[in-house]
Amino acid sequence: MRFDLYLGIIVLFAATACSEKGIRSLNSVPEAAISSHEDGDTVWEGVVTTFRGSVSDANDPYDSLKTTWYSNNEVMCETSTPALDGTSVCEVVLTDGIINIVLEVKNAQNATGSVNLDVIVSSNSRPEAEILSPEAAVFYHSNQPILFRGTVFDTEDPLQSLVVTWRSDLDGALGLLSAPDV
Repeated sequence: MRFDLYLGIIVLFAATACSEKGIRSLNSVPEAAISSHEDGDTVWEGVVTTFRGSVSDANDPYDSLKTTWYSNNEVMCETSTPALDGTSVCEVVLTDGIINIVLEVKNAQNATGSVNLDVIVSSNSRPEAEILSPEAAVFYHSNQPILFRGTVFDTEDPLQSLVVTWRSDLDGALGLLSAPDV
């Protein structure tokens, strides 16, 4: 009886030890996060927008990872290795509309992780400026002050946030004796 019991345990042990699965290594999926923007943020059309993110992988060092940034499924910033701290940066000029941004990371075994968010790209028109005085066709004396007057307007930004400067082709930037009227 003891012999049968030992033989049964040995057969059971041999059956579980001889699995076809063999020894496997686990490859974790890399992770990505975008830190510079949140889903639904607004950015300006025609100006450089900097996207920042971080990537990591439980099995692989940063220098073996590859990151790619996408805009509406098209490569926005070419594949690159993240910085030594796992950060990835992409600078781009976007066009008007709702844009889906994706940060994708791959490890050396081609496991892929990604994160995405939508940004709203708003049109950005230039401010308008008009010189009211001095008049261009009038002669002025160099020993007399000249009154400069003008108007500025911007459709997106309040007037208080605009920076107004006067420039001369002879003297460069002209100092203002008083703050602009708002």
